Amino acid sequence: MKITKIEKLCKAKKDIIRLEAVSDEGNWRGTFVGTGDGVLALDEDFPDLSAENFLEVFGVAEKDRKKWSARSVTSASRIYAFEFPGELPCYERPVVIGTGAGDWSAFRVCNGKNFFVPEEYIEPFRKEQNVLFYLREIEDRKYLAIKTGWLLEGVVAIPPEDSAEIMDLARILRSIVLGEGN
Repeated sequence: MKITKIEKLCKAKKDIIRLEAVSDEGNWRGTFVGTGDGVLALDEDFPDLSAENFLEVFGVAEKDRKKWSARSVTSASRIYAFEFPGELPCYERPVVIGTGAGDWSAFRVCNGKNFFVPEEYIEPFRKEQNVLFYLREIEDRKYLAIKTGWLLEGVVAIPPEDSAEIMDLARILRSIVLGEGN
């Protein structure tokens, strides 16, 4: 992922997390950078930096850094694995729904269910070719996995279906797709 796309995402939230994902067996590693809600894979040739170093790369002034959340973590969670058992494919391109609180991407999974993620995590992939989206579930949490070919490019936490904002988005989606009234 181009660092400028990750920078835009992090600056919007004043949040940066550098995640090193390592399998239990140690046979794969991946470095992801993003916010607490979602991370995107770094290009393999990008230098290994700490979260604080990314603040420098992003040009965040020293006086503004205390307004940011910056952390580096390591995870052995299967959610960051390139192959994930039981993941469900989503239809190719999500529908974007604009609200007063921001834009959301609506996804439909092959089992007929819909879910939503903030558009800022999908926007970096809008012009990419061969982008595939998958629903992953682990420990009662849902995640969107973003892949190009066999490469895992990002993982985004999906907000709970019972939150007021998500229920409102579902109502908007139904009115768009089915022509149902508000």
